[in-house]
Amino acid sequence: MKNNLSIGVIFIIAMSCNKPIEPTDSSAIIYSSALVTDPTEIINKAYSSTRTYPLGFVNEQDPGGPAYYENTVSINSQSNVWIELSTGSYQQAKEWSDNGSSDRMIVAERETKKYYEFKRVSPTDANSVLFSRVHKATYFVPTIDWLNPNGSLGQFKVSLINKATVKEFIEYMWSTSNFSAFNKVLEYHITDDANKVNYNLKTVTLIGGDFGICDAIQVKTYDFFIDKRSGDITFGFKTIAELKGTCH
Repeated sequence: MKNNLSIGVIFIIAMSCNKPIEPTDSSAIIYSSALVTDPTEIINKAYSSTRTYPLGFVNEQDPGGPAYYENTVSINSQSNVWIELSTGSYQQAKEWSDNGSSDRMIVAERETKKYYEFKRVSPTDANSVLFSRVHKATYFVPTIDWLNPNGSLGQFKVSLINKATVKEFIEYMWSTSNFSAFNKVLEYHITDDANKVNYNLKTVTLIGGDFGICDAIQVKTYDFFIDKRSGDITFGFKTIAELKGTCH
């Protein structure tokens, strides 16, 4: 990639650790606007070195290397917005991939209903693999600027918007975007009404402390709303509980 800037800088940087703590009663809970019924389970999940998902949640499998969505910064390092690219043209997708990931050679290609993908390998290290992707404009057109997210995600472009199609999209989007970088999914719920579908996620995030400071474990809810007529996707999140983790 021409620009190796991590999108993660716009989110809280969390430290990972494998050592869980054992809270006594509710002493680990700093504050909560929603009932946290089992703080031990939440704390252990926060510290776990593995990432697990609730029953029924479909997480995209690791393709064998990082998936990177070409964006306004990767094709122009001077850009002051970071929006992932979308197109309905294979040729345009390849040009963007060539531009954004020109330091690696294409060794394989594939096309799904969601994206164009170009498997690229470093010419000096065969083990250095990158899956360069471009969103298909017939599935998802991103509008979110990851350097300045404002609650608007983009447009879901499928013809039928219901609980099943929204579930597939949100879980794909969650597992391949910066949302999942530091958040582990605890549970999810989907509701459907006449005008929109709401996908709600409850997550846990570990925020590492420093010397003399305890780790913080935040429980958050994320709500994604997809308008059935326009396909517009909006989202919001809030912290509903915070627990005290290991003290340093």
